[in-house]
Amino acid sequence: MISALKLQALVLGVFSFFFLTILPQVFGMEGLSFEFKATALAGINGLSGNSVLNPGNRFARLPDQESNITLKPDMSFACEDWLFYAKPRLEVSMENYEINGESDDVFDKNADIPEFMVRRKLTESLFVSYGRENLQWGPGFLYSPSNPFFNDNGKKSLVQDLDGKGMLKLIMVHDEAFAASLIYNTDKGTFNEPDFEKTLAMKIDYSGDTGYASLVISHTDHGKSKLGGFAGTTLTDALIVYGETSIQKETETLYPAAVPGPLTRDMTALKNNGDLYAVLLLGATYTLESGDSLCLEYLYYGDGFDFLRQNYIMLQYLIDDVMGSIDLVSRATVCLDDGSSRLYAALSRELNDHMELKLGWMVNTGGTDDSFRTYLDYQVQAALEYTY
Repeated sequence: MISALKLQALVLGVFSFFFLTILPQVFGMEGLSFEFKATALAGINGLSGNSVLNPGNRFARLPDQESNITLKPDMSFACEDWLFYAKPRLEVSMENYEINGESDDVFDKNADIPEFMVRRKLTESLFVSYGRENLQWGPGFLYSPSNPFFNDNGKKSLVQDLDGKGMLKLIMVHDEAFAASLIYNTDKGTFNEPDFEKTLAMKIDYSGDTGYASLVISHTDHGKSKLGGFAGTTLTDALIVYGETSIQKETETLYPAAVPGPLTRDMTALKNNGDLYAVLLLGATYTLESGDSLCLEYLYYGDGFDFLRQNYIMLQYLIDDVMGSIDLVSRATVCLDDGSSRLYAALSRELNDHMELKLGWMVNTGGTDDSFRTYLDYQVQAALEYTY
């Protein structure tokens, strides 16, 4: 019998062989590109105590120790009106979980293709594509409220990939300034989302010499509609300001509610009352003469109940070459309602032309039922990335 991992690895091997040998032979070698990365990550998570949202780590089920090695070949091939790309991944991981005071080690091996796409140019201004993608947009560091498909924008991870969902897209490029996209999220792909809903969205984009703007309208197959958008402009050579927002009926946020049974609590949506709820993000980035940059963001999260809070402010400082070839990112996020905060810093250093070392650490302050100590007290991560 072939194990699940061997079967997945065999599928990846056959796919890679087809992509790198047969496909280029059919269409010719021109247009083929290949990049390979290998990452090793180790981390320690300091779990919070019995918070309201995660009592005994029963809901979030976060590991308190984690380590993984991931092989990341990225392949793309362009020929005439066609574009193909794929990002297969092979990962071996070891994690330790402590749930209700009981510790358990979990060893896992996984081979998958979290992202791939096939795109066809129909005319000079019309494109159609299908694939498994992680679509990201918006200028903010904290969060992208106008994105109906993904909450995590990937700007807070060292080397972790973001999983993709099935996306069918029709893109029309009017000119250099205007474009429109019709996007249908067909399936959850490799994304771990138990309450997945198919979503149809229309996105209209404008890009000018000194500014940009986008409007996003989406609707799920369960009848939830959402209106969002973002915009930004360059005020001076050093100062950029931007904003992003969304508004929708009811809410997608789940809250703990007391229920009979061994868990005593369950997660349910308590704001399904037909009201409108808004999210607003405002930000500015200032670049110093040295090349360092300072970013300030304010977030109003209308979904939040009193114990989740609604008003946040973030200050980020990015320093290039702080010491030799070391880059440093430091970030402080404060909840203005309960006073809790998240302090984060990450540094990276190129060891040679192919190797990069990355370190990151985070500390959350406040009570266990405040915004930031709901799940973690602290986190420390170290990663090594090899690029070929």
